Amino acid sequence: MKNAFSIYRFRTVMLPLLIVFLPCQAFSEEIVLIASQDTSITEHPQAGGVDSNHGGDPVIQAIGSATFRSFPMLKFDLSDLAGSVVTGDAVFSIYLRDVHPKQKTVQKNISLYAWSSLDWDEYTITFQQVEFPASPTSRPSDLTQPKLDTVSVNISNRESYISFTIPRSIVQQWIDNAASNHGLALVNERFDVGNDLVFNANGLAKGTESTLSFSIN
Repeated sequence: MKNAFSIYRFRTVMLPLLIVFLPCQAFSEEIVLIASQDTSITEHPQAGGVDSNHGGDPVIQAIGSATFRSFPMLKFDLSDLAGSVVTGDAVFSIYLRDVHPKQKTVQKNISLYAWSSLDWDEYTITFQQVEFPASPTSRPSDLTQPKLDTVSVNISNRESYISFTIPRSIVQQWIDNAASNHGLALVNERFDVGNDLVFNANGLAKGTESTLSFSIN
């Protein structure tokens, strides 16, 4: 008589264990800074001339024509980001309040530069304190670095933000070496009279502040 209990034999199959190690992914953080300083320098006689300061003005202007030149200046404080790594290009945005003349067919190129070495404060800087080449339509001598970006605008762009791209390397340099951060300047490339651009200063209207946006690890 056979045993009432059947004997089951189990074959043990050893399967290879595949372990996949995935690289750790760093989390990216979005940074949006509001300009810590903004002003403009001007030689425009009706705006106070070369000795005038405009740190407290509600608007800042970009004018390219001789004897009326005006240059917006802005600065961002990145000191709290020491040790951070910027992961891509940055975007600088500024609110364009008004455009002259008001014809849509009139295009104006506005270029963004970084100051190379000029130390300035929004409540003390004047046009006369800044060195210029002899040409009456020239930009400041301290804007020696290549332009960062150029944007073309007309009256259809008024009352909205316009944006410029700033290379990652520039912002990273400002983070790594705070002393190299002398801020930004806007240059109106139209040299004929009457082609003015007017931007909101930070204190004019909430929600229209100038900003610098980028990502860090």
